Amino acid sequence: MAISKLRQHITEQGYTYLAVTLVLFLILPPFLRDVPYLNSIILILTMLVIISCIFIITGFEKFRPVHILFILILVIPWFTPHEHTYLLGEFLVFAILFGLTSFRVIIEIVRIKVVNSHVIVGSVVAYLLMGLSFSMICAALSTYYPDAYNAPESYNQLYNFVYYAFVTLTTLGYGDVVPLIPQSQALSLFIAVTGQFYMVIIVATLVGKYLQIQDT
Repeated sequence: MAISKLRQHITEQGYTYLAVTLVLFLILPPFLRDVPYLNSIILILTMLVIISCIFIITGFEKFRPVHILFILILVIPWFTPHEHTYLLGEFLVFAILFGLTSFRVIIEIVRIKVVNSHVIVGSVVAYLLMGLSFSMICAALSTYYPDAYNAPESYNQLYNFVYYAFVTLTTLGYGDVVPLIPQSQALSLFIAVTGQFYMVIIVATLVGKYLQIQDT
């Protein structure tokens, strides 16, 4: 009975937990860069994000021991030397995981008929995961083409791409990280257009569902 209630609680509040973890993952590291064991903190946040993503993709009721193996496959590379080709594969795997989870959340948002806190938090989670997925693609592109971006030196070079992806996704375009080759420029266009389409479609969907409820 206790396990059943725990499953129900995680299923109902999964988006909230993931949203909090994502915000901490995106904002906390720069403020803690002089703190000892920063890599351990980032690793813990990364593991929480990965586990939450797998729960959302598979559903807690369908969780199997094989998913533990999948989590280990994603986490273990953080403890291994980062070679060029290995980094490329790692970034692409994370991009697929975050992108697939974002897509899964968007599909659920579209299917739900009632606009509630679960749907609102889910739309935020989908947006943040979309940004993270694009940041991993940018990092993979930079790994394959070292001259793809002109980025300033940072305590964590990956965070440059996280920052760049979200700045491009929101079409802010500060210009401190610049795409230099046609491939990275094309990716930037795709990220910007995707961000605008997401805002228009999701907001329109949520407003439409809300108005439909008011008319009934």
